[in-house]
Amino acid sequence: MSVVAGIVFGFIVWFLMRYLVAGIYTVDQNERAVKTIFGRAERLTDAAIDDPYAEYLRPEERERYRYPQVVVIPPGGPYFKWPWERIYKGFGCNPNHEHGA
Repeated sequence: MSVVAGIVFGFIVWFLMRYLVAGIYTVDQNERAVKTIFGRAERLTDAAIDDPYAEYLRPEERERYRYPQVVVIPPGGPYFKWPWERIYKGFGCNPNHEHGA
């Protein structure tokens, strides 16, 4: 009986460590993250062109530049993810920083 209880207890500890503790993550101050669920990022709304340069595009060109807008996870945390979700982290954009200067 104690062997069966030990196996059940071990499975419960493994499950908690594997899926709950390992699902906690943070995003650094210089990073942004996107969470995907089964490979698809969460979309905001219908992709609209709010760029000021869009007024100079022809209507057929506007359709070409309609990219989907996704939810971006800001710096901070701790955040939680399930095992079927994946986090893609990237460096944030700083418009005041000149590259190559």
